[in-house]
Amino acid sequence: MATSRLAFLAAVLVLLASCSNADDPPPAVPTTEPQTKSPDPAARPNPSASPAGSPELRPDLTTLRATGVRIQGSGDGRVLRFGTTLANVGVGPIIAVPDAATRCPPEQRSFDQVVVLDGDGDGAYDTETDTETVSQDGVCALFHPTHDHWHIDGSARYSLLDLAGDEVVGTRKVSFCLRDSQRLRRTGGGTGSDEETYLGCARDRLQGISPGWGDSYDSDLDGQTLALPPGMLDGRYCLRMTADPFDRFREIDERNNASLTALRITGSVVRVGGGWC
Repeated sequence: MATSRLAFLAAVLVLLASCSNADDPPPAVPTTEPQTKSPDPAARPNPSASPAGSPELRPDLTTLRATGVRIQGSGDGRVLRFGTTLANVGVGPIIAVPDAATRCPPEQRSFDQVVVLDGDGDGAYDTETDTETVSQDGVCALFHPTHDHWHIDGSARYSLLDLAGDEVVGTRKVSFCLRDSQRLRRTGGGTGSDEETYLGCARDRLQGISPGWGDSYDSDLDGQTLALPPGMLDGRYCLRMTADPFDRFREIDERNNASLTALRITGSVVRVGGGWC
C-alpha cells in the first residue's frame, strides 16, 4: 500500500515539476482512498479507452439545485442571491494541474486536466491501483481577490429563464475554486470517500473534486448573484445553473451539467419550488 501511494504521489509531482518554484508549498495530493461503483451502462456512456489502453475514470460534473435563494434590494435595484454546489457524480476525480504553458491571458495561470486511468479495470477509483493518468490542455485560472484564492475560469454559468425558456438575465461565466467542501448524499451503495481530498486553491497547486463530493458556494459570497433587469414582471421563473458551460473538461456525460430551480418572484419576495421547470 505504501509503495502504491508513493507511486501516485510521484506521478503528480512529475506533472508539477515544470511549473513549481522551489519555495512553493508541496502540492495537494489525494490522502484518502475513495471507492466508487461503476456507473449503470444504460444510464451513462462508458468511459473511453486512453492511448495507453486502460479505460478512463472520468469525472461527471453537474450542479445541485440552488439553496438560500432570496432577493436583495427593491424596485429596479433587485438582486437575486443563491447558493451553488458544483458536484462530481462521476467515477473518477476532476483534477486540474498547473502547467508551464502561456496560453492564458496576462495575470492568469494555465492548468491541464488530469484524468485517472482504471489500472485494474474494475470501474472503481482506487488510489492504490489507479496511479496512471493522461492529461489534456485544460483551462485558465485567475486570482479572485474577494475569495483570496485562485479560481478555474468558466467553471459555471447562471441564468434566469422565463416559462418560455428564454433567458431574462444571465452571466457569461463564473469562476470556481475546485475543492471538496460538501459530501454528496449517498445513493445505493454510495460513492466516493468520506473524507476531503482536495482542499486548497493556490496558484501553483493542483485543484480537484473527488467523486461523490461537491464544491459549495454560499449565497452570501461574491459572484452568487443575478441582477434582475428593471421592469421585470412578477411571476414564475426558472434559475438554471450549469457546470462547465464551455465543455472544457473531459467528462462521462456532457448532457447532465445543468440544474433548474423553480422560483415564484413577487416584488422583493421569492419562493422556491414548483413543477414548471
